[in-house]
Amino acid sequence: MAHKYKVVFKNGKAYHRMPSGKLMKGKYHKSNSGVPVGYKHDWKYRGQWVEKKIAPKLWKFRFKATKSRSGSSKGGLPIGGSVAWAIKGVQVAKKTGGRKYITDFKGVKKLIKTKIRGKKRRYYG
Repeated sequence: MAHKYKVVFKNGKAYHRMPSGKLMKGKYHKSNSGVPVGYKHDWKYRGQWVEKKIAPKLWKFRFKATKSRSGSSKGGLPIGGSVAWAIKGVQVAKKTGGRKYITDFKGVKKLIKTKIRGKKRRYYG
């Protein structure tokens, strides 16, 4: 499904307005929350990756971890809030010795659902 953009001029600069009302190029419409496009987060994970082979070239996995943000945050989810993401990526594992590997996991993630104080907000498509 292709997004339909509308060009909007604000303070003499052109932005693309998404169907959601979001302004692209690092600026957001005041009714939308979140960080600007292009903003980067740095997270530290401490967890465990468990996988099970279910076909000759197919594995099912689960990664459960505690994560913490490097640096400070002015916003974010309230305590007890949660988000669900759909993730598509590529994992490259390089053996460095015995039973040790360096793993690089790259990909994209898309917001599916946000739950804040008992209210669910679903995002699909």
